[in-house]
Amino acid sequence: MPARSSTRRRTRLLAGTAALAIGAGLPLLSAAAAPAAAPTPACPGNATTAGHQGTAASAFLPDQPSSITAGGRPVVIDLEMANLTGADYPRIAPSLLLTGARGADDLRPGDLSVQVMKNGAWQPLPVLPGCDSGLGADTSSLAQRLASGHAARFMFRVALSAKAPAHQNAVTVTSGTGLNDRPNQLTLHVLRH
Repeated sequence: MPARSSTRRRTRLLAGTAALAIGAGLPLLSAAAAPAAAPTPACPGNATTAGHQGTAASAFLPDQPSSITAGGRPVVIDLEMANLTGADYPRIAPSLLLTGARGADDLRPGDLSVQVMKNGAWQPLPVLPGCDSGLGADTSSLAQRLASGHAARFMFRVALSAKAPAHQNAVTVTSGTGLNDRPNQLTLHVLRH
């Protein structure tokens, strides 16, 4: 049976994501994902569409960094959001929550900088306190329409200041949830010069 054009297009669009199989319900996240569900961060840019049934799934693409150097070069994080809800999102943006090793008050906005690749250039995103349990990047400038059955890809750069607390040994990056309703998380181990 020949593949339909929309299926081929969707397959190409989702190629490279972590084990996403539309219709099969395979989880977007690997077995290394956190075992317990966490609340969705109340951060700027979060997908909140009144009356929309379901939540867009997100996944960090393969080959993500495992460490970040305090005072070093930024690390690049690739993220994909897929709308498999059966209804279009008229306006949706990814969420990006950053927490320290000790939780909510462990990092200060000046400890991290976040940029996004937009229109072919790196653009800074404000980092704000008070997003659920950590800092949130204001991704509201990335809001866009996301049709059902489609995905959007985002590339972020995250840098950790040399002035970050000395006890800081990890930064956890969370962006929404995968198909398995678990948080989509990436832990970066902090290295120091």
